[in-house]
Amino acid sequence: MDELNILREQLGALKKSLDQSQIVNRRLMITVMKQKSSWLDRLVKSELIIVPVSFLIILAVSQSLGITPWLAISFFILAAIDTVIDFRTVRISANDFSDDMVSLRRKLIVQKRRRFQQLAVSTPLSLIWMCWFLAEMVLPHHSAEDLLNTSGPLFWVLLVEIIVCCALTIGIIVYIYRKMQRTNNELISSIDEYQSSDSL
Repeated sequence: MDELNILREQLGALKKSLDQSQIVNRRLMITVMKQKSSWLDRLVKSELIIVPVSFLIILAVSQSLGITPWLAISFFILAAIDTVIDFRTVRISANDFSDDMVSLRRKLIVQKRRRFQQLAVSTPLSLIWMCWFLAEMVLPHHSAEDLLNTSGPLFWVLLVEIIVCCALTIGIIVYIYRKMQRTNNELISSIDEYQSSDSL
């Protein structure tokens, strides 16, 4: 009888130790995940400063060059919409880690899909805006005939500028997009590893 009681106490102590170990592992995993995803939160919050400042710079440049202010206005509208969407598709708040891991995993997967949709819309709009900006920079000083004259140097200079600017824009967008997707993949893998070890 005493041996049975001792065995029960040992099993109880073992279960308590395992539960404590699982709690520690969960807290450690959440800490690591928060560190990995912290740059996403900083990125979205930085847009709240970058977008208004960029708008004012573009507006000042437009006024100094005598080009349409709609460049700055359209930039602000598009960037503001993109920032609002980023709060849902990019940001991972601290409250998300207080939910169960299944909900967090589901959110990470949904974010990845919505980011791709956002990229498919925002990239063409960014390129169109960039071409519009370059054209507005040149048109006040040159006629449309000069721009469309393929035998003249102006056409090729403008074409090279458009290609370079578009390539840089696409490169930056794709780099940030892939880094965001990679971060989500790492977080999903961490959750899967935790759940598989927890089920053992």
